[in-house]
Amino acid sequence: MAKQEGKKSLFGPQMILILGVVWVWFGAQMGSGTACGNNHMNYFVGFGWIGLITVLLAMALEFWMFYWGMELSRVTKAHHFSSWMREVTYPYDKIFVPLFDVLTLIVFPVYIGSCLAGTAEITSQYLGLPYMLALVCAVILFMLIAIYGMKLLAKVQMVLSACIIGVIIYFLIIGIPANFDASVSRITNNMLGDGDVYGSLAWALMYVVLFVAMQFSNLSSMPAAIKGRLHSKMDTKKVVAITGFFLIIVYFAMSFVLLGRWPENLGAEIFTLEAVQALNDPLIQVLYPILLFCAFISTGPVFVFSLTDRWASLAFWDKMDEKNILKRNVSLRRGLIGAIILAIALYISTYGFGFVTHYMFVFTSWAFLPFCFIPMVFIVPFRVRKLRNEAREGKLVTANEIRAAEAAEKGVAFHIEGLGEDEVTEEEEEAIAKGLLTHEALQAKHAHPQE
Repeated sequence: MAKQEGKKSLFGPQMILILGVVWVWFGAQMGSGTACGNNHMNYFVGFGWIGLITVLLAMALEFWMFYWGMELSRVTKAHHFSSWMREVTYPYDKIFVPLFDVLTLIVFPVYIGSCLAGTAEITSQYLGLPYMLALVCAVILFMLIAIYGMKLLAKVQMVLSACIIGVIIYFLIIGIPANFDASVSRITNNMLGDGDVYGSLAWALMYVVLFVAMQFSNLSSMPAAIKGRLHSKMDTKKVVAITGFFLIIVYFAMSFVLLGRWPENLGAEIFTLEAVQALNDPLIQVLYPILLFCAFISTGPVFVFSLTDRWASLAFWDKMDEKNILKRNVSLRRGLIGAIILAIALYISTYGFGFVTHYMFVFTSWAFLPFCFIPMVFIVPFRVRKLRNEAREGKLVTANEIRAAEAAEKGVAFHIEGLGEDEVTEEEEEAIAKGLLTHEALQAKHAHPQE
């Protein structure tokens, strides 16, 4: 009987929910920089054979950051973009949350723009569409996926991620043997990168940190994805273990293949496509462009959704006149904000796919380093352990609850960011409007997840 229960828990509905989170994480990370090999080359392989070691260090550090980031969201029920950032940066959230909002407005459109440019380039090249027409089609596709939210996105990414994994495995099966001797030669000959940056061990380690700092942009989309899906620490660990397995395959094995092409491939526009074309395999010549397309459309909408969800939920909209259609119609609000974000990304994409992925990605890593990476890696783990203990004792008080209490004392409305629209009833909204119910009390009415 126990065995049957164990088997049910392993392959039952909860595992499906966990896999949904896995696909969101993996799909978000399989964007333009990864699928095209730019992240491998810029952060690891460019340093030579030592990049095969630093890529593993980067993976371990990323898994650590994502685990605690998702746990913080699960324990505090902070599934909204800004409420989660408030928990991450408390007690300095009044400074860091607005700074992060500004940072995302600068950085996220860069990522979206690279995905738009990549989608248009692949569509134009293989379907024969004019580039600008392909770019417009990409914008419409991104908008549709983002508008329907994370539930649809999780379903889409499950299919896309399965496609991506299958093509990558096939690419590695034929790519590793073809480049094995060349890669081993780079290792045995102790070939390292050139220059002040790529010839330095200290910079190789620093690029590990920069790579993980850049992944914070993907982590910031996870709180919405785990809502209603992760119910315990073990669920979170399963997400990290399953996603980690696939990411190690993607990053280590692909770095090994690209090392065999390095340094002759440094002039390539898309590094992985250069390696594919050298294989002279008809099947992979067809499949890999499909992989790139899937990677682009599984990443861009995540950033569109994150920004749209954040800015469509600002307290600013609540201060509008009741007759204002933007206050009454949330969908219209989201559509307007999404259109503005995509317009900015569209402008960025006109600078070209190569420029954005080759040069702008590393600069975005530096932007995330002080505001996000440092608190997440060094401070959040201690805070999550403290919050877990408080939850077990029935004394859990979150940063959002503290800020709500402070706002109540001042007689200032505190915007409900930590609870989704589907969790707040009309009666509760009316009570809040009349001052009969505070955000603090509302949070207390909703059970915290079990340990």
